[in-house]
Amino acid sequence: MLACAVTGHQPCGATTLITSWDAVLDLRQSTMNNNFSANFTPDGGSQYTVTPLFWNSTINAGNSTTVGFCGNKTGPDWQPQVLAEHGS
Repeated sequence: MLACAVTGHQPCGATTLITSWDAVLDLRQSTMNNNFSANFTPDGGSQYTVTPLFWNSTINAGNSTTVGFCGNKTGPDWQPQVLAEHGS
């Protein structure tokens, strides 16, 4: 199982919420069996766009939410990689 935390980084003292976030994940040489706490949309090849569910789309400054998936390695370059993170 791999779990990733999405953290609300804001300038010191800011009270702005992150109200929308997404990430791009490359599974490389692994396959996904199931996932939790987010939508994992295939982008072709081994890449997925990860978007929040209704209950974890807003992140307070300095807080985080955790998403993840279970998978199987299919080759020597199996460790997934986060390619991009976006929040606003």
